[in-house]
Amino acid sequence: MRCDFQMDKLFLDQVRKICIPAGFHSRGSAFFRIIGDGVLQVVKLQYQMRRYSYEISVGLFSMYGELQPEWFTASHCIPRYYIGELVSQSDRPILFPPAPNIQLDLLLNEGISYLDSINSQCGLVKAISMVDRRWNDELKFAPYLACGDIGSARRVLKAINDQHGFAQANFEPTLVDDVEEYMTRIRKENEKICQLQQMLD
Repeated sequence: MRCDFQMDKLFLDQVRKICIPAGFHSRGSAFFRIIGDGVLQVVKLQYQMRRYSYEISVGLFSMYGELQPEWFTASHCIPRYYIGELVSQSDRPILFPPAPNIQLDLLLNEGISYLDSINSQCGLVKAISMVDRRWNDELKFAPYLACGDIGSARRVLKAINDQHGFAQANFEPTLVDDVEEYMTRIRKENEKICQLQQMLD
């Protein structure tokens, strides 16, 4: 069963005490800062229903890419990694969020200093790639391009194109609530990828 409101507030207060001195700005349960060469960092306290536990999640984004205004709100920001996954590398992976006090310790003693070190576009894409090795991630395109790695930027676009081709070839209307909405979204994404490819030509 989910912890009570008092526990929610206590945990959030502890996250706030760590993030605010590090230069993050608070918006509800999320904390935002831009450091170095256009690196947007998000720290958010989330409740994971599937695990009945709290999770301190982190998002890393390039200010050189397309940013959605809703990403800057506590309810719609999109942190994608939990703090233990981000700061622990292959030597001691932490696969599931541990107890709240351990996550707070990770954020305080390793997380903030690690986030401080991610202050360039090349550092950003390296950090993202350490925890997410997939190439079909459009958020990797802008930092690769910004740090001059055109080959990797092209590889991102190719992986997205391949994914779209596979999705369309194996499309099952019975699995999608609104077929027209799905196809419209795929078309728009394909147009966007074409525009990005033209930038590289």
